[in-house]
Amino acid sequence: MEEIDSVRFKPLAEDSNFQLTYSADTISIDDGLYNALREDLEADARDFEAPTWSLAVDQQYLKDLSKEDIKRQDVIHELIQTEINHVRMLKLVLGVYVRELRETLQMDETQLERLFPQVYSLLQVHQLFLNHLKQRRIDSLEPGSTQNYCIHRIGDILMAQFSGEIRDRLQYCYGVFCSHHTDAVSFYKDLMQNNKKFQSFIRKVCQMSILRRLGIPEIILLITQRITKYPVLFERVIKYTTVDSEEHRNLVQGLELLKNTISQVNTHVDEFEKAARLRDLSSKLEPKSQVKMTHGRVFRREDMLQGERRLLHEGVLNWRLTSNKSKDVLVLLLSDVLLLLLEKDQRLTFASLDASSDTPEMYEFHTSSGEERKTWRDQIWKAVERCVL
Repeated sequence: MEEIDSVRFKPLAEDSNFQLTYSADTISIDDGLYNALREDLEADARDFEAPTWSLAVDQQYLKDLSKEDIKRQDVIHELIQTEINHVRMLKLVLGVYVRELRETLQMDETQLERLFPQVYSLLQVHQLFLNHLKQRRIDSLEPGSTQNYCIHRIGDILMAQFSGEIRDRLQYCYGVFCSHHTDAVSFYKDLMQNNKKFQSFIRKVCQMSILRRLGIPEIILLITQRITKYPVLFERVIKYTTVDSEEHRNLVQGLELLKNTISQVNTHVDEFEKAARLRDLSSKLEPKSQVKMTHGRVFRREDMLQGERRLLHEGVLNWRLTSNKSKDVLVLLLSDVLLLLLEKDQRLTFASLDASSDTPEMYEFHTSSGEERKTWRDQIWKAVERCVL
């Protein structure tokens, strides 16, 4: 398998005669300047234009194959076609949107990364995957034929794509992209609402034939969803592969590696969202907010974001103060402390007992259901165990 860093892409043409004029509300983009990119996209799709594998090979060639073999090849063909489409979209992002936003609207790299985080790295790993898949087709061609082929091994490619360094890059890139999905869409909507040049730019660029009206929100969503589309395709290839064969074992292992990769991406997204939530909650506390803890220690607002402190779980619970007195509090389970907050007028304060009350040895909280009680209990015990370790 190729090393990631050795992947090379056909450079997009640098057009010194790039035709561009714009005023506050008009932008003109020359669609004809993207012939090099079109050729690149056509090269990627070459040999996979047919809707199915069984329509791409000679019909006589099919007669020697079983129905299961044909279905397996059709699914592999579909996997490669969808990868071609994904690579195509990533190249359009870089070759059209990023290029035009940079040159036409002078958008800086920070803004471009906010719209399309990690998109270049994503293109690298997906182009690498596509290159391996297409090379396997070439290696599987029947002697003397440029059309007839049957891919007997693909599990090794899937295993390589979702293990080692490539998997690490996939996890990181998709973790970052999916974590910033909401912010990217919000940034786009803000630009559309408040920037007339950007509005005009989007109208013009979406009319380019090469884009087929593929807009930024659709692109962001499709990139976010791509990695979740693989399992069904892998499972269908496994379904039509001989059980107990080396290929079957490789496919099963590849599927497990894929599921683990997706799980790690989901974990990254969850941690990112919880970190953002903790920052938001901290911002709603008064700057000098503090609360007395056990052993006379004081916990201040800024302590919420100190070090590697993380939000593990949160929810509104009923805090039983006395036999006939209680109040609802927002409970935050952090990695090493449990915080009680009160909300009033969209601001937060630390919840505490009256000053005259003695510090209790035990707090009593009530949940709305047994299931919620179990969740809290499990989360707290896990946090305690992590602290002990």
